[in-house]
Amino acid sequence: MFSSRLFELRKNSHLTQNEISKKLGIARTTYASYEQGNREPDLQTLEKIADYFDVDADFLLGRSDERKKELESGVTEGSNYHKLQRFAKRFSEHDLEKAVKILDAAFEDAFSENDDDDDL
Repeated sequence: MFSSRLFELRKNSHLTQNEISKKLGIARTTYASYEQGNREPDLQTLEKIADYFDVDADFLLGRSDERKKELESGVTEGSNYHKLQRFAKRFSEHDLEKAVKILDAAFEDAFSENDDDDDL
């Protein structure tokens, strides 16, 4: 079940084995062996795969047909907050730092504009 779900997720994401293996930080041959059912990932790699594809490990392992269990309280599927969570999981640490700086600047700018409106 794991190998077929992994293959399906990769194909639906329009990625090659080489591309996804680089994103996960593993060898392409290792990834290929997961899809072929010749090998299973360790827990850390399973978590990386689940995070990348935004699915639960139980879904990957065939223990559940639900791709994702309940989200954090108050967060709905498809909401902007949920989208930010999904994107953040896929960023490298460097890219995440850049994104946070951009958001910080946007918030600072937005809140300073609101403060100016209060003076009217």
